Amino acid sequence: MQKPLIALFITVILLSCGSEPENNSRTIVEGRIENQISDEISVLLFEDFITRDISKKTVALDDSGRFKMVLSLKSPQKVFLSRPRSNNLLFLYPGDSLFVTFDDEHLGKMMHFEGVNAIHNEFLNRFKAEYSIGNYFREMTELAPDEFKALIIKNRENALLFFKDYTSKNELLNEFKQFALAQINYQFYTTLFMYPNMRNQMPKSGGDSLGLPDNYYDFIVEDDFSNDEALINADDYLNAVTGYVRYKIPPTDSYEAYVASAFEFARTELTGATKDYFQAKQIFHMIERTNSIEAEVVNKFLLECESQSVKDVVARVYKKHLSIVSLNGSTFPETILLSLVVDQKGDTLRLGELFELHLGKLIFLDIWSLGCKPCLDEMPSSKALIEKYKNEDIAFIFLSTDEVSDMWRQGIEITTISEGHYQLKGGHQAELLQGLNIKAIPRYLLIGKEGRIIDLNAQRPSARELSIEIDSLLNE
Repeated sequence: MQKPLIALFITVILLSCGSEPENNSRTIVEGRIENQISDEISVLLFEDFITRDISKKTVALDDSGRFKMVLSLKSPQKVFLSRPRSNNLLFLYPGDSLFVTFDDEHLGKMMHFEGVNAIHNEFLNRFKAEYSIGNYFREMTELAPDEFKALIIKNRENALLFFKDYTSKNELLNEFKQFALAQINYQFYTTLFMYPNMRNQMPKSGGDSLGLPDNYYDFIVEDDFSNDEALINADDYLNAVTGYVRYKIPPTDSYEAYVASAFEFARTELTGATKDYFQAKQIFHMIERTNSIEAEVVNKFLLECESQSVKDVVARVYKKHLSIVSLNGSTFPETILLSLVVDQKGDTLRLGELFELHLGKLIFLDIWSLGCKPCLDEMPSSKALIEKYKNEDIAFIFLSTDEVSDMWRQGIEITTISEGHYQLKGGHQAELLQGLNIKAIPRYLLIGKEGRIIDLNAQRPSARELSIEIDSLLNE
């Protein structure tokens, strides 16, 4: 499974602010970082939850670890305060002025908030510490189905009691209350939908996968998956809807077949904005994962979709997809070739210069990062391919999106592959990824001996089909 570039499944829908906050888009986030491990801090703003387009604002810390940045927000939304070791969720309104304090070395230490609407972020901070699904991964691998289900049901009950108590003592704004309730309810669903997949990957001592009791899925309330108001927290809501759809449709033998079944299920069984957004994400995932989609599917969606804004996003994504597909057989655009990379000696060069060093050779380009488990899982297969083709005209280039050099070099050690490593300057925002619409890693590309693109979405190193394709290209 590909990892999304931010750590984990992060999306947002921007909603109108309502009458409660001031109509002022100038939002201030400032603060102080204790025990700082780098001299910059960033805020990630999610401009479109379907495509996960991100804008990033970075400022320098002063000598005391203080920072200040001014954001322009049109509506209440979640953002992430990004540091090398953590991404911290905030919920901001236009006009907020928030001061945050946290510790780089002691990530378990609670953050502290002051300023306009600080109470919203205090809630999120406490929720993350006590009720987040991330707190239950160990239990997910250890507990039997009935035990785990009872634990998560109790966790939601406690989280709802916490929400009720917190709202009785603090005056929360309406959009935030909708956001928080969606987080509580749909993280609950996502966790229980995830559990069978996790357990089925862990055979019992007898070799049989763990069976589920007949009543395991009785926690589902069908109406919860037609809750358009929950789209204010589109990340948690649509993750849960995805789990629900996977449960409802028959198993498939390929990703393409799953997307087709999920798309049709949504068309007939989901309603309103939930249907439009879910189908739009399936179109985007199909393009993202396979670099292909039938024009008929897109055109049919555009005819049936009720949301003009969603139509506009899908039309834009499909247009960009066609332009990227047209690159096959040609060289990379100049804007991509000017992207900067750092070699293992610390020297900087352009991506085009790196490709020129290997002219006359086939290039297998691996885009990866230390935090991407699927990326690391493929490295032994990559190492085997390097050995297999060591006397052939093929170069293996490993391009890391890690922006912190120490993390990149730590990753190199883990791969046990000693050569061919480069760090991509700009990380996830680099023109190579943006220009090719690469939203998830690992991603593999094949480049011909003359520098022309052969495959923008090549097979993984562990796939037998990749060796067959490489053999064919080397024999041309």
